[in-house]
Amino acid sequence: MRIQIITLFVFLLLCFSCTSQLTEKLEKNKKLVLTDSIKIRIDSTLPTKIYFTNFYEDNNGNEYLGVENRRINGIHIFDINKNKEILKYSFSSDGENPLERIGGLFVKNLDSIFVFSINLTRIYLLDSKGSIKDKIALKDSLNNRKFFGYLAYMGARPMMYKNMLDIGTVPYLDPSDTAFFSEKERLGVRIDLKTKKFAFNNQRYSSIYRNKLWGSDHVLYFRTITPNNQFVYSFAIDPTIYVEEGKKTTSYLAKSSEYKEILPNKGDDFIKYYIENDFYGEIIYDKYQKKYYRIVQHGLPYNNDKGGYNMPDDKLFSVLILDEKFNKIGETFLPPNKYYANDIFVSKKGLCISTAHPKNKSTDENYLSYHCFQVK
Repeated sequence: MRIQIITLFVFLLLCFSCTSQLTEKLEKNKKLVLTDSIKIRIDSTLPTKIYFTNFYEDNNGNEYLGVENRRINGIHIFDINKNKEILKYSFSSDGENPLERIGGLFVKNLDSIFVFSINLTRIYLLDSKGSIKDKIALKDSLNNRKFFGYLAYMGARPMMYKNMLDIGTVPYLDPSDTAFFSEKERLGVRIDLKTKKFAFNNQRYSSIYRNKLWGSDHVLYFRTITPNNQFVYSFAIDPTIYVEEGKKTTSYLAKSSEYKEILPNKGDDFIKYYIENDFYGEIIYDKYQKKYYRIVQHGLPYNNDKGGYNMPDDKLFSVLILDEKFNKIGETFLPPNKYYANDIFVSKKGLCISTAHPKNKSTDENYLSYHCFQVK
């Protein structure tokens, strides 16, 4: 009888081990599957290739997309569900409320829309009718000192963090100077919207950057926030992501299956360097599927097989899929010449990626078009 019990125990143990291994294998083989799409009708002033968007969902589950329009130096707000524009506003370069050049937006709600100047000297707060409710003159609050350079790109979208407006910034230095990556230089600022006072964030460039040069685009960094209000950030050259957990920062490896080490720039033209090297881009949290996504643009030879040169948009890109504990559970490579890697957001429909690649022949200039992917 004792032998039978031991034999049964060993059998169950082996079955459990096999089941665990199978589960682990399945969890590491996730992929993005195209399941839906979004099409938003636009007017002739707005291009299909957008440099800055901001997704917003209200308390009733209605979804909106804020879009920067550099042609009119203004913004559009679209109701995604109704496929309808609900606000269009353009700024003048002079007058009572001047904005010399727009540099992104943040939709806190439909009655609180923040619009930024490209150099972050001005922040305007608009209501749902396009009236200016408030403004923050950061240049004045900083005593005219230039502490930072503003990052007006998708991965550094402004966001709310612990009741403060968090804005991505880098040192106001030349990236061709190694001092740019000094440990004393801090990244990002947070503004208390009640007092309009600011404080620098605790993030700094990772040690991999120290005492080397990395071109202009590879100095960029990206961030998101966890459901527990923890700050997550990553860097263009670094396969690691960083999570602020209380007073400590924990690192997690999140690299592509086709990882190639990114070496310092030793004098190449910045564009050539960008094209030839991998680029770790935006990191995004999906609250609906409880996953993180990390965009990776893969380097390719500067010279193409047609006797010419490859361009930045020719780079293939993949999406790393991470679980809530930042374990990599999959990676999906997107087809070439179809998707625009810099215009991505998460909605209830999934991870929505713009189809406005310059070489996508199916692009319709009358619409903003996104393909939406679910993790399967």
